[in-house]
Amino acid sequence: MLKKKLFKVLLICMVVIGVFITYKLIIRNKMLKELDEVPVIFSVSLYKGENGTFSYDISKNKIDKISKTVFHSLSYDKNKEKIIGFAWDDEFKGMAELDIINKNFSPLISFDELKESVEKLGLEISVYTEDSSNFLSDISNNFIKPKYHKNGYTFIFNGVVYLIYKNQNKWEMKAISNDENNIYNYFVNEDELFLETNESIKKNGNTLLEIDYLTEYYDLMDMSVDMSEIVNLEKSNIFLYDVKNMKKRNIINHVSLDENVLQLRLSKDNRYIFYITGETGFFDGLDRQVFYVVDTKTKARAQLRSWDDRATFYGFDW
Repeated sequence: MLKKKLFKVLLICMVVIGVFITYKLIIRNKMLKELDEVPVIFSVSLYKGENGTFSYDISKNKIDKISKTVFHSLSYDKNKEKIIGFAWDDEFKGMAELDIINKNFSPLISFDELKESVEKLGLEISVYTEDSSNFLSDISNNFIKPKYHKNGYTFIFNGVVYLIYKNQNKWEMKAISNDENNIYNYFVNEDELFLETNESIKKNGNTLLEIDYLTEYYDLMDMSVDMSEIVNLEKSNIFLYDVKNMKKRNIINHVSLDENVLQLRLSKDNRYIFYITGETGFFDGLDRQVFYVVDTKTKARAQLRSWDDRATFYGFDW
């Protein structure tokens, strides 16, 4: 009699688990079919020697190589048709653009022009000489986050946001943030400047949101195209923040003993969040990186792809 009861309980538990798993799969597949058609763009160096910049169609789980150039710290334009990034290969060094539709590569500002603009401000471009083996790694860490601007382009150099623009057919630079905080990411329009530091998010110099990251990895902030919403991470919680109403909405907790959330990107329609995790390596650093997507309305989440331990990523955007 006791065995029959145990069997019934076990059978009911198995049915409930089966229904739950089926429901989760249905929600997951529905979410993937409804995803924005804008592809995720990323640049990577794979262990087997395949380097470059790629587009990733999440709904079809399809990856295409769109450029042999590795675009460092890349970002989309507002129309999601072009990307901008820094290229540091043998063919071209400097800021460049890629049309993701026809795959045309366009140099924008050469390294020599960047160097001249930086040195005009009395700044040192690198502690290493150009023939040093450490020079390119130093440069790629100094120049990050290039973005389109109505007057030219913006980027971060040594923790400060700069605008670079043409003046009488020559490139000139000016700082648009101060050096009180080390800046990891930023978003700018005509009259607003949002900054992500290691302690807070600031709007026009004033603290908008204090963040307790509990991680050594920053650059987690992203904003909607209209700059009305912020996506970020606090501890293990991914959340959206309404800038106008100053309200935080928790989306999902990514709780893991061995994974760190590294990047967050909001879809063009603000419905989905694409994020990347990295497992902590045995000898420090990061090993395997994993792609996820989560629906901000249903809270459904899907693990998309897991990459080889030795893949090195240089930039993402969505």
